[in-house]
Amino acid sequence: MQDLICCLLKAALLGKESERASAKESLCLLIDQIPEIKTYIDEGLQIYLDEALKKTELYVSKNLHKFPERYKLNIEELDCQKISDTLQIKKCFIRWTRMILKADCIDERRKKFRQVSLDSSLTKGDRVTQLYQVIPAPTLSGIEEILQQERKNIAIKVRNYIDIDPEGILRNCHPRSQKRCNCQILMQMNLLQEPPVSPKEIALKLGTPLPTVYERLGKCKKLLREIVARIEQQNWE
Repeated sequence: MQDLICCLLKAALLGKESERASAKESLCLLIDQIPEIKTYIDEGLQIYLDEALKKTELYVSKNLHKFPERYKLNIEELDCQKISDTLQIKKCFIRWTRMILKADCIDERRKKFRQVSLDSSLTKGDRVTQLYQVIPAPTLSGIEEILQQERKNIAIKVRNYIDIDPEGILRNCHPRSQKRCNCQILMQMNLLQEPPVSPKEIALKLGTPLPTVYERLGKCKKLLREIVARIEQQNWE
């Protein structure tokens, strides 16, 4: 299954123009055939699956080009004959599509609720109030709500990682003669403090030349991006 997902994805994004639409359609139809996607949906949302699937397939078809960027995938370098590559693609694709499907199920439930209930009225004494007048409209669509929560959870984990540095990766990344100018301290000052401490202020506080601070900040942020990618992967698993 994972090699099929990989092949269809590459064909849909990198194939000949005449092949892309067909590959994209096949990939979208495959969503309904992957058990791990449907089983992610809560029991209370299962009744909305059929309608939600149509919306999910349409969304994936229109936004497939965003998928590689979201999961930092280089589609051109993927080898669909390599198990590690195909497994990574399958995991990321399942994670992406089941999140979209759950959001669409939530939207379908909201729509059904509005259709069935919002025309009803509440009576209190002589006063009659339409239900739609007292139920606020949602400010976020289902998918935005889930994405926002996911980003919040990952941000908390990244903040905790910087503060604790459980593997010592950040505090051990420093110029040879400037141990205080390490990535843990730099990230705490430049990313976690409110307001962030500027490179110039960091240089003064640590007694480190400003060019060294700039150079180390660049390395630290690259290192942190790798850590964030690993945290995202662990969050999925």
